[in-house]
Amino acid sequence: MVRNRLRRRVRAVLEESASRLPPGALLVSLSPGAVERSPAQLRDDVTSLLNSLDRQLHGAAR
Repeated sequence: MVRNRLRRRVRAVLEESASRLPPGALLVSLSPGAVERSPAQLRDDVTSLLNSLDRQLHGAAR
């Protein structure tokens, strides 16, 4: 039950950020400690992940 709740929370955050996602599949792995994160903390974590991904994909091209 906890894992499904966490999965739904992360899916919602990713849906909010859909315009920032690169085309194709995206695999997100969560550590066991993620269940203790609040929805706001998860949103911050995913935003940080997307910022890092954006820098890796586009940083060298700029």
